[in-house]
Amino acid sequence: MIEKAKVQSSLLLSIDAALRLIRQAKGTSRSTGARSRAQLNLSTWSEEEVTAALRAYGFDKLMQVMPLEFRSLLQQREGRRSSA
Repeated sequence: MIEKAKVQSSLLLSIDAALRLIRQAKGTSRSTGARSRAQLNLSTWSEEEVTAALRAYGFDKLMQVMPLEFRSLLQQREGRRSSA
């Protein structure tokens, strides 16, 4: 139970770090916290803005915070490409 709480806390810190980097890329300076996370609306960003923010965040950090279901989807997609 304690280990699970540590992992969740670590993931939240990583998410906060990601949000800070995205805000920097967008040129906004909102403070981190529940209110600012709720106000973040990536659906209003262009694909170029999202791509730039992901590049700024970095691949290794992205892999640390990527939801498990996304990893499964990527593996399934790669499997389809390999067998084609």
